[in-house]
Amino acid sequence: METLPEQERDLNPPVTKRRRWWLVVVAVLLLAIVAGGVVVRQLETRHWEAGQAAIGEGEWDTAVTEFTNLLQLWPPFIRQHTVEATALRGVAYYHNDDLAAALADFAATLLADPNQVDIVAYQADAFFQQADYEASKAGAETALTQAGMLPEHLQAQLNANLALLSAELLADDERETAVAAALALANYLPEETVAELHTLSAEFALADPEPEEALAAIDRALTVAAELTPTQQARLLPEKAALLAVGGHWPTALAVSEEALALTDELTDGELAALHQLRSRIYFAQGDLDSAVTEAEAALELDDTLAWPHAVLAWQAYRTFDYETALAEAETALAQDETIALAYTVKGGVLTWQGKVHEALAELELALTHDPADVEAMALRVFNLRQISAEAEAASLAETAVALQPEAPAVLWAQAMVAADNQDQPLAFAMINQAIALDDGRPEFYQFRSLHYPSVGDRDKMAADLETSLALNPDFALGIMSQALFRADRYDFTDLEEISQHALEQWPDWYGSQLLSGLYYEFVVRDKEQALAAYDQVIELLPEHASNYLPRAFLYLDLGDYEKAQADFETSLQLNDQTGSAYYGLASIASANDDLATQRDYLEQALAASNNGLGERFDMALYLLRANEFDRAWEIANEMLAEDPASANAYAIRAIVHQIEGNNRRALADVDKALDLNPQFVFAYFVRADVLLANEEYEEAIEAAEIVLEFEPEAHDAHRLMFYAAYGLDDLTEAERQYELWLDLKPDFIDEYQTQGDMELTLGRYEDAAATFSAGLADDETAELAEWLLYSRAYAYLSLEDEAKYRADFEQLLGTATIIDLISDAEYWLAADKGLLVAVDGLATYTDESLGFQISYPAEWQRPLLSPEDDYEFLAFQELPDGIIVVNLITIPGVFGLTLNDVVPIISENVSQTEGLTILQTQYGEIGGARAFIQDYELILQDGLGNDEVYLGRQYIIVRNGNVWFFTAEASGPDFEPILPLIEQIMASIQFLP
Repeated sequence: METLPEQERDLNPPVTKRRRWWLVVVAVLLLAIVAGGVVVRQLETRHWEAGQAAIGEGEWDTAVTEFTNLLQLWPPFIRQHTVEATALRGVAYYHNDDLAAALADFAATLLADPNQVDIVAYQADAFFQQADYEASKAGAETALTQAGMLPEHLQAQLNANLALLSAELLADDERETAVAAALALANYLPEETVAELHTLSAEFALADPEPEEALAAIDRALTVAAELTPTQQARLLPEKAALLAVGGHWPTALAVSEEALALTDELTDGELAALHQLRSRIYFAQGDLDSAVTEAEAALELDDTLAWPHAVLAWQAYRTFDYETALAEAETALAQDETIALAYTVKGGVLTWQGKVHEALAELELALTHDPADVEAMALRVFNLRQISAEAEAASLAETAVALQPEAPAVLWAQAMVAADNQDQPLAFAMINQAIALDDGRPEFYQFRSLHYPSVGDRDKMAADLETSLALNPDFALGIMSQALFRADRYDFTDLEEISQHALEQWPDWYGSQLLSGLYYEFVVRDKEQALAAYDQVIELLPEHASNYLPRAFLYLDLGDYEKAQADFETSLQLNDQTGSAYYGLASIASANDDLATQRDYLEQALAASNNGLGERFDMALYLLRANEFDRAWEIANEMLAEDPASANAYAIRAIVHQIEGNNRRALADVDKALDLNPQFVFAYFVRADVLLANEEYEEAIEAAEIVLEFEPEAHDAHRLMFYAAYGLDDLTEAERQYELWLDLKPDFIDEYQTQGDMELTLGRYEDAAATFSAGLADDETAELAEWLLYSRAYAYLSLEDEAKYRADFEQLLGTATIIDLISDAEYWLAADKGLLVAVDGLATYTDESLGFQISYPAEWQRPLLSPEDDYEFLAFQELPDGIIVVNLITIPGVFGLTLNDVVPIISENVSQTEGLTILQTQYGEIGGARAFIQDYELILQDGLGNDEVYLGRQYIIVRNGNVWFFTAEASGPDFEPILPLIEQIMASIQFLP
């Protein structure tokens, strides 16, 4: 190295000296730092260890002090635990609730080392406590992505914080996941936090489709070790009550709702209103309408926008028959919530009782759409489906209702309706009785029961049910109609005009209003045209109802318009082939057309449709009487009485059979029983009049016939009975009047040529009679009666002594007739005319091939031509100066296998009841080879002046071929003994043909 000159070296001495000084200073400082660093590190270590120990002991203030002292050591770069001390001081601040300081330290720590996950976690919780939820959420989510690096207590806290965030910040499914994670580490969390987490868990579980799971979650929350706060209980108890209600656990649900109601201070007005609404639903489901209404009103006071309470008030108004309010409340409910099934049910119910069937069905269908388990809607729908002849659908719906609530009153009513459609009257009656026992405030139940009592003798009970129905709801349209029809069936038309007018004004679109109007015009005003117009409206208003065709059909039947009547009956059966009345109507048409085979077929179909109903059996018995099947008619009557001892119909049938047998006393006894059971039984009065007429109790017969006319002013045949009764009383003027009345009332479409002609013959109006019989013979529809009409006309000509005409008719009978009696009589009169009947011994011989006997009598005696109306099979007589001698034969068919020994006591009993008749002597003998009971008698009668007339007679009684034969010979007292030998000769002439 080159050495500078001395002179140069001296030129720079200060610089050289300063450089050396600086180096010395630096060296000295370095030595000081090294010496100080050792001290700092010793201090840092001491503070670090002391701070860590304080952290471990939870002495947060000490920890803060130690870490603060550590962080104040200088120089900073010598410190080895700056980041860690900052983090731990932040943790100490955090535990000391100095969140601002903690967050500052956490921020500084994470700025230096972002990967300290636990500090991120602490920071997130601090943010949460400061309500900086977005920052807290971000931090927690970051930390929990590395949950494995976090201590469990931080995992628990962060998940709890996430769970407690609002739904706006975190989706429910993420919150629900956080709740579960937090509860898995619940031992690290405060009890109040655990309680809230359980509460949240329960609330999230409410979304579970299985109510049982939600209930279990709520119960877990309510039974955690930490007692829920009142607020938390108020959040869960209403939900628990609602879940229990959904499951049908009504008593438990109500009890839980009571607990919730005790927490009123913790509930908002909206929540309290919802709770009252829930309680209203529970009470309603339990059938406690009053309490349901009370709760509904409480709910509406808090929140009048709720739908269900309005629906409950609508139902209350419906059940109290305030239909205007019911509809208003129902509409209000649906305006709030169009899914409220009960509101639709109310509307459907109101429309049902207003007779608006199709509108009602539509509303009820909506009710079941929104609540498929609404049995009230189902029952009302069953009723309306039956109104449109949809019985099968009604039965199916009723079955569904039974599966849901078998003991609900409405369901029992639905079952009863279906049972009635199936003709199971006992079941229908049992079901409706159960319904009424459970709910006695429904008019429709009483109205239905009034139609289905097991005995016709229960009329008072039927009437009482209808009264009860209308007492509950005076404007119950169906009850009004049913009561009017019930009374009309008993000829009570009281106030029918006012009733029908009220119905038309109140329910103009209801078929029942028009039905009442038609009833009024048909039976009160007797205006058939007006009645038909009303019945047309009945059908137009509800053409699907099978029974709506019947009133018009029967009116057409009465008017003789059989074609239209048949069309209506058949339409009714097309809608419902179980309409028994329609079969009866068709049978009546067949009867009017003398088609007995078709009549019987329809009556048998009516029996099948009605499950062998009592009314249908009565109709069949009447047919059997006409068909001369008396034994079967008798059996049916007794079967009816065995089932229903109060059957007036059965006694009426028995009375007719007794009359046919000639036992008028028993006939009267049975017909009187019928009238005792049913004082408005017009048919029985008619039978009674007929029996009394046959028994020659003419005045009593007239009284009975007059009662018939009181009930049925157009019953023209009652005048026929009164005609013969007047004739029996020798009151020809009255008989003539009754004939004219009969003729005036007889409908033009009814061809009763035989009846009219016989009455004219009786009056001695032979020319009129001949003309009547001729008209009958000219009528093609009377072909089956042609033989009788020809025979009767011959008799009329005979009475007119028109030989050519009566001989022509008798001769025609001989060539064409098939009835043996008519042929025999024709032969007789033709022979008598030729003088061929006188026998060698001075006796004429009469042969009756149909009955199978022959008898001889003095040829000079008269043997009148007997009409079909006469009781005698044979009659011959001889007029005397002061009296008459009579020999006659009466037979009574159908003694059902009885012997003479069986019959005699019956006859003796009947004789003992006959006024003025005294048996003088009895014995057994024989006539025509048959054993006979012979009785001599005395009969005392009074003439028109009250004088006694005494007759003596002998009667021979035999039983042959199922008939009782009464051969009787009778004469006035003084004339009897002298002719007794002749009588014995006549009786000895009797022969029975093979």
